[in-house]
Amino acid sequence: MSESFIELVQKHADLSQQIRQRDVVFRHQYEGSATKMPFKVTRYPEKLETVYRQLDAGDIKVHEALDEVTSVMESYYGMPYPLDR
Repeated sequence: MSESFIELVQKHADLSQQIRQRDVVFRHQYEGSATKMPFKVTRYPEKLETVYRQLDAGDIKVHEALDEVTSVMESYYGMPYPLDR
């Protein structure tokens, strides 16, 4: 994982806060939450670095980036985002 990706994640604190909020929702509904680690963006640079670069360049908005991250979170938790049902 590159330091530039970590710097991009840190730069977009507003997105990070929204991701943490979504993680709380996932963990509340996920049956194995006691054994599953909270979602961390930095574990998925191959899937999310492009999203962060597009956000940083102004090619996408925060809500679009959040949708992309949520898709990765859905794969991580093996379920759709509970509030989208």
